[in-house]
Order: sequence, then C-alpha cells, then structure tokens
Amino acid sequence: PNELLLFHGTRTTSPSEIVETGLDRRFSHKGLLGAGIYLATSAKYSIDSYVHRLADGSRQVFLVEALTGKISPNTDKQNHIDPGCSCLYDTDNKNYVVHNSNQVYPRFLLTLGHDMVASHA
Repeated sequence: PNELLLFHGTRTTSPSEIVETGLDRRFSHKGLLGAGIYLATSAKYSIDSYVHRLADGSRQVFLVEALTGKISPNTDKQNHIDPGCSCLYDTDNKNYVVHNSNQVYPRFLLTLGHDMVASHA
C-alpha cells in the first residue's frame, strides 16, 4: 500500500479527543467528496481552513500517517471510488479522502504559535 504523511485539521473538535480515540470516519461530516477522513498534501491548506484554534491564538493540525492503498482519482468529479480502491484523490485541491479509519494514524500533533501562523498569511 501507499504510505503518505498528510495533514488533517479538526476545526472545532479538540485534538485531545482524536489523540485518545484516533480518527474516526463516523464523526465525519459530509464534505465536497462525501463522508470520509479528509487529508491534505499541503500544510497551508489545513492551516488556512481547518485548524483547531486555541485560546492563546495558536493553531493545531495533525500530521497523519495514511495507508492509501489503491487510489481512485476524482477526475470525473462524480465523487465515487473505483472498484478495488480504498481512497479518493481530489485532483483539484490535492486532498485525499480515506473511508476506512484503520488506514490512518495521527502521528504528530503540530502546534503553531500565533507568530508562526502570521507568516503563512
């Protein structure tokens, strides 16, 4: 299987919940590519839109180890996974959607201070 390190933001869900239980597709809200665990190739993408904000202004995102297996590119914009594939790849945003929680592991929780985040703006 393909093993990738990708970024995952939790927005309103506290990262401590994910540290305890792992990433779980059942808690995924339906997104543009359907329900699943969304993972970004770009840290900036996750930081700009999906970070968990702390009271002190710092932000948190996960660096996730993902076993993507056979990847189905979403080139036809129909948001379906081809037979035999276990992951959908959004060719526009360069994001992956994994549908099996056993394929992802939150390896690191990255905390970015307020001053570090400003440099990405």
